[in-house]
Amino acid sequence: MRLVASHKEVMPNESPEPQQPNRRVHRELLAKFTARHCTEVHVAAALEELGCAVDRLQENDVTHRDIAARGAEADLLLYTRTWGLPDPGAVIGVFRQLEARGVVTASFHLDLYLGLEREATLEGDPFWSTGLVLTPDGAPESEAEFARRGIRHIWSPPAVHGPECRSGRFRPQMAHDVTFVGSYPYPHPEWPYRNQLVEWLSATYGSRFRRYGGGSTVVRNEPLNDLYASAKVVVGDSCNPRRPDGTFHPRYWCVDEETEVLTSEGWKRFDAVSVGDMAYSLNGAGLGVWSPVESVNIFPPVEREMLVVEGVSHSSVSTLDHRWLTDRPVGRRREMVRAFRTSADLTSQDRVPICAPCSDLPLSPKFSDAFVELVAWAWTEGCTRRGRYEKIVQSHRVNPGYVARIRAALAAEFGPPVPKLRDADPGAAAWREVVYPGRPDMTEFVLNVHAGSALDAVAPDHVVAPWFVAELTAAQLRLFVETSVDGDGCRKGRSVTLAQADRRRLDSIEMAFALLGQATNVTKQGPVSILQVKRRSFVSPLRADARQRSVSREVRGGIVWCPTTGNGTWLARRRGSVYFTGNSDRLTETLGRGGFLVWPRIEGVEELGFEDGVHFRVYDFGDLDGLRSIIDWYAARPEAARAIAAQGQAFVAANHTYRHRMAALLDAAGLGG
Repeated sequence: MRLVASHKEVMPNESPEPQQPNRRVHRELLAKFTARHCTEVHVAAALEELGCAVDRLQENDVTHRDIAARGAEADLLLYTRTWGLPDPGAVIGVFRQLEARGVVTASFHLDLYLGLEREATLEGDPFWSTGLVLTPDGAPESEAEFARRGIRHIWSPPAVHGPECRSGRFRPQMAHDVTFVGSYPYPHPEWPYRNQLVEWLSATYGSRFRRYGGGSTVVRNEPLNDLYASAKVVVGDSCNPRRPDGTFHPRYWCVDEETEVLTSEGWKRFDAVSVGDMAYSLNGAGLGVWSPVESVNIFPPVEREMLVVEGVSHSSVSTLDHRWLTDRPVGRRREMVRAFRTSADLTSQDRVPICAPCSDLPLSPKFSDAFVELVAWAWTEGCTRRGRYEKIVQSHRVNPGYVARIRAALAAEFGPPVPKLRDADPGAAAWREVVYPGRPDMTEFVLNVHAGSALDAVAPDHVVAPWFVAELTAAQLRLFVETSVDGDGCRKGRSVTLAQADRRRLDSIEMAFALLGQATNVTKQGPVSILQVKRRSFVSPLRADARQRSVSREVRGGIVWCPTTGNGTWLARRRGSVYFTGNSDRLTETLGRGGFLVWPRIEGVEELGFEDGVHFRVYDFGDLDGLRSIIDWYAARPEAARAIAAQGQAFVAANHTYRHRMAALLDAAGLGG
């Protein structure tokens, strides 16, 4: 749940009063809206421009009771979907109660639904249960399908944030002849044209072509305006998932609800990950990168056929259309070719990558090496009391070298030892070394409250915070994992394992190994969880091995989900096994920000008022020779391209901003005027 909008009448010639005093909002809820590029931020600003007092609710931070209480004070309750609400049945009941009290309920989303895997969410999802539903699904077939399902749907074509309708500044490093902005590889199998188009542009224009979108190439806010001000020609694309006969076909690209994704905030399930989270994914060079989650696709529990693989080294449950990035031997020379393949198409020869070193780790340390080492010793060998680490204990008889290392790290981080902790300077971290008569083989490094609290801040209750791991340099990651293995692990030849009774305590060490490009696997042995560092960099899910793995197709009825990243991949974890898997553009934004756009001829664009040669240029869909002629002509005549771009920008600013879309919503809700 993103917005509750209280309508406020504004008299003619009267400027809307500042809305901040009208917000009944807790700061923690506001903090969720700090990303400037988020749709909900733009929608809220547009409503406030129209004189509405906006009360923000974060969908994963509210209950149906919160919605009922705060929605009762509003005239309009607007749901801008990200990934779903808890207890959907109760939320739908709240919508009906609010409507009975005269509150208008509405939903708003920027993306198509019908004909894509998202279509499955039309059943039982609160998003489709409001009084008004606004999406870009505008085809006649779409309207007929919505009507058949009893959904009051309003076509709401894409829009742009009004303040972003301005020209950027020229940047030489962005002055490419041809540019494409958008996800690639494209995550919708219903629309293979995107991948073909990008590959054709790259092959045709070589170094003159540049693609932005996904991983480290994501451009947002002011730099995106600068990109459009610098690139000569921007080639666009739009998903059109209809079959030739005009019908739609639901597709799923999903895994089951047990599957987690690695984010910079740790491992997350489907009900915890959000748009904007940084997920660990593979880039085109096969290296790990942090890539923002662009959407979280969740589908209700209906029966569907799934590929089920269960074993010691791999566990996955995926829909048959789910995509995997695999290496498969091809041709007489059996050269390994990497490509996306669906669960239905996997063979025993497919190798799925399970690890990749992170290519964008911090280069400058935020923490001292001594502190990093102490954190590793603390979570493995520390003793806590009253919410902080009280001491770190090690055997000087068995591991004298470890005792010396702990002593050196403490001295480097907190200074030399003190005879008694009460002798330390007030407010200063301090420690002392003790060997008690009852434990003559053990050295105890006793910490005062300041030293113990410093370690507890990053590793409370022996669980190292994911953000701490994400901020370590490559050298510090190696120091952290090696010291952790020294503390609680076992090395036998090339085999490395760690054991913990509390499974949570292995999460961050798994994350650290993943960023170093080392695969891990966790198994349960009685009450203990065992993490094993694997030597292989891939797994073959379908390779026959009756002792360790079973493969079957089963009809299951649970929730399925998938995050979308710009790279089309994400690092997954299920039942202890870790592996990379695959995931499941808007005309107005490019024009509104001042770009010269070449767009495929799509039915319905003329209804928005756009004209070929006036606001942008169009080419016949699939006619790449025609597309090349247009690109070459305008790349050689940038002044002509800029003139058209200026007209397109002015037209979007006057007709296609979020303010226009929200005004239409208020009119449809009977709240305009």
